[in-house]
Amino acid sequence: MNIYVPVIGDKFILKNSITTNIVFDGQNKIFVKNLIKDEPAKLGDKIEITLLEGTILKVQRVYIRQGAGAEFNSVTFRISKDNPSGLPSGRFFLPIDVVNTLEVEKVTESTNEKIKTFRELHSCLHKQAEINQRLDGSYSDPAFNEINNLPLALSGNIVFNLREECDRVKNAVDDILKKNGLDSVEALFDEAEKVINENAFSKFEERFHVAEMSINRIKNHILTEAYPVYRFKLKYRNDEPLLVLSKWGRSFFEALDEYIKITHTLLNALTDKYIHLVPSFYSLIDGTYEKESFGCYSSKHNYNPKSAIKDKSGKVGVIPHDAFVDNLFTRTKSDNHGYVFHYELDNGNKLSITEMRKEIRSLAKRFTS
Repeated sequence: MNIYVPVIGDKFILKNSITTNIVFDGQNKIFVKNLIKDEPAKLGDKIEITLLEGTILKVQRVYIRQGAGAEFNSVTFRISKDNPSGLPSGRFFLPIDVVNTLEVEKVTESTNEKIKTFRELHSCLHKQAEINQRLDGSYSDPAFNEINNLPLALSGNIVFNLREECDRVKNAVDDILKKNGLDSVEALFDEAEKVINENAFSKFEERFHVAEMSINRIKNHILTEAYPVYRFKLKYRNDEPLLVLSKWGRSFFEALDEYIKITHTLLNALTDKYIHLVPSFYSLIDGTYEKESFGCYSSKHNYNPKSAIKDKSGKVGVIPHDAFVDNLFTRTKSDNHGYVFHYELDNGNKLSITEMRKEIRSLAKRFTS
């Protein structure tokens, strides 16, 4: 037998009818309520359903565990409102033991050259790829090759005022220290020296002075008022504007990050309660991983933005149009988060995010069909 593990978005058509139970719990709650309507039900109740031959099941979630929690191993499916089983539209999960009894045929959808959006193209390539291509990221090559061959509409750098960011970080650190009874960074080191091993303290002190010297150099650097964060290229695929980003160096940001981490570590060594890190611009653009985040906000308050799409190296990212509203570099309210970005064009003009969005709409008339 050939092993096959479905991925999110795969569709199957039932080749046989099956009657089974679904439990009134978790992701099944809404579906069961729509199914039984006003009938009473309590958590854990099993509700009988019949899935008729010809019903199309779309994979929404695959949950597999070992040990504790393994009894919840399941696949979550979604069915549409016009399903032949006469069930309400929605999603429900079935235990793996039941899933393994289903006789199904995978629904293959023909790939259209003119797939509407870049995200749909990328998703389609992922679904059709072999497992090794998914693992090494090479399934995305055709999408990025297509991007490379598109005509260039605009190019330049995304810049922001790094000098102001240095002042913001230092002021934020000072504020946190004062809230915890310390007048300055010097006072923090004086107190930390009393409780930290001498050898460890000297290493902290040395690293901090290196970071502080780097920050002071930033203030005298001619480029820091318009410091390049990413190189950008604006292209259009069909009617969709795409921003292709590749990164510049990060040495100045790393110095700021080091300044924050050291003061944060020492402060927490002096207190019983945990003090959170001062927010860092570096963490927004690089996250905690080696691969780029390309300005995408993290899942703050359980909010999942439509992220940039990365190539297999992780060094080039495309911000599709559907992610503009969620992205640090394209949302018009980015300055509310303390960061004001500009698009510095190759011709020397500098556009605000609002002006860039207007330029994107204007150029669309020339670069789309």
